[in-house]
Amino acid sequence: MKFAVNYSTDLSKLILEDSLPIDMIKCPDWEGIILEARKLLPVYVHFDILVGIGKVKSLEWDKIHRLMELTNTEHINCHLVSNSDIDPILKSDQVKLLKIWEEEINLLSAKFSNKNIVAEHFPFMPYHPHMRQAVDAENISRIVKETGCRFLLDLAHARITALVLGLDERTYALSLPIDRLSELHITGIKEYNGYLVDHFEMKPADWKYTEWALEMIKTAQWPEPKLVAFEYGGVGNTFAWRTDQKVLKEQIPQLAQLIKSSSPLV
Repeated sequence: MKFAVNYSTDLSKLILEDSLPIDMIKCPDWEGIILEARKLLPVYVHFDILVGIGKVKSLEWDKIHRLMELTNTEHINCHLVSNSDIDPILKSDQVKLLKIWEEEINLLSAKFSNKNIVAEHFPFMPYHPHMRQAVDAENISRIVKETGCRFLLDLAHARITALVLGLDERTYALSLPIDRLSELHITGIKEYNGYLVDHFEMKPADWKYTEWALEMIKTAQWPEPKLVAFEYGGVGNTFAWRTDQKVLKEQIPQLAQLIKSSSPLV
């Protein structure tokens, strides 16, 4: 498992000041940020590709190929979402959403091969009721199986979805297509403006959930992912304000040690 951390200006300063126990930097698909990050450590790109709302066919394919080649990114990720016209419970809309997902993932596969497509689930937010179908574990498992793509498990997204929907956190994660696990995301969650939000520092409950997931990998109950990314903070208006250099300096070594000690038992 390679350990990556979200790019941020605070992370770059820490890397320049002192070596950190990380293998890679996770970057958004912003070329300027990628070029800066490459000066520090190997980089991989996390693309902002939404599957389920009809935008895949208009992606900038040349840009995606160029960034993948520039960084040697081995896979292309996508996020499973739904349009606002998808009813949260109608069976006919479930079928409709699965068909859209399949068509759009197959379009990605035609460009990059299904072995290189990694699907990620979103967190469920009560102000987006149409996303209920998109976070349904049965729907996610079905599309991953039918398209042959890989799966990205975001522990914070899983916890938020379970807590909002009143589900058991571990049971929800276990119902996702873990057998296709290729990448794992870790970050803290907290209540912000009345809602649970991720990309914050790790708190005791976050550590406990992460330790459980890594124990499942260590004991070979889950496949070993190629990448484990700490998604704390980042760049831009959405993430920069959540970044604190002190948190990075304290929690990166803790996570690195935990990940290192979680290699599957032989």
